[in-house]
Amino acid sequence: MADLRLASTDAASVGEAEARPLPEDVLRGLSEQLGPFTFEGAGTGSPGVFSGVVRSAGRGPLYLRAVPITANSGAEQRRAYLIAHRIAQVGPESFGEIYTARYRLILHEHLAGRRADLAPGSPDLPLVADYLRRSVSALSGDRIGEVGSIGSALAADGSWPLLAGLAHSNLDPREWDEINRLVTQDFAAMRLDGPCVVHARLHPRNLLVGADAVTAVGWRAACFGPAWTDSALMIPHLVDAGHPPAAAENWASEHAELGQAGEGAVTALAVAVAGRAVFRTSRMYEGDDALRRIPAKAALEWMRHRLSRSSESTHARG
Repeated sequence: MADLRLASTDAASVGEAEARPLPEDVLRGLSEQLGPFTFEGAGTGSPGVFSGVVRSAGRGPLYLRAVPITANSGAEQRRAYLIAHRIAQVGPESFGEIYTARYRLILHEHLAGRRADLAPGSPDLPLVADYLRRSVSALSGDRIGEVGSIGSALAADGSWPLLAGLAHSNLDPREWDEINRLVTQDFAAMRLDGPCVVHARLHPRNLLVGADAVTAVGWRAACFGPAWTDSALMIPHLVDAGHPPAAAENWASEHAELGQAGEGAVTALAVAVAGRAVFRTSRMYEGDDALRRIPAKAALEWMRHRLSRSSESTHARG
């Protein structure tokens, strides 16, 4: 029926996922639609979710994500359908979906490539910049109300308001000293919205470098927001790769849409991102939010840089 091989998973680390073969009804659903196939993959970090590469005769390799059917599956399918035509211009092309008794099987083009290197001086940086420029044109359009905003995604996750109420949040004294300011900025970020499809997870693992271009994969957290959102969310990853925060911001402003953003909106996003990164390290956090994989240390460095710039600007005006 199928040749199954368990390989690496899309969990944050191999330790997060237990290698498990595909459920019987998933195997049956794939066989009925594709004929004989091979599968390389395993269970992911999310409970009951399986992902990997499916190969069958007569077509190129497909990436499979098998998700348990829940009460939210219909709404998720509708949202994915509404933005699929935009994503296909800068990401993998959708192959379709197969439904079994218990699983929704999402199939799209499997793209080969290596993870992007964001280190200073990397030859991948111009390719990433080219992707960011292309994506804004491809992903912009009318706002679709059924697809959430980056602000609503932020509101659904942990935040500075929650951290302020945690006795064991282990905040740095610098953050405790400015907690009211952080909470205010956090609420401002929850209002961010816009007409551009935002990937929201453009970490190096989701930026595949091919022969002459970068392609983004892993669009499960896609939402709507300002055109500069993804370039701003790249900054903590650039900082984590070795760029000073000011240099990372300059790069994003020069090569992407960040230069068109308002200072206050960027600061609010930086504060919100850092709050969620810190919250993920707290005892209360359990889950898989849209901004996972943003390293807390780098996010805090970016936030502190933004806040210091804001303070300097305020003093200069005074």
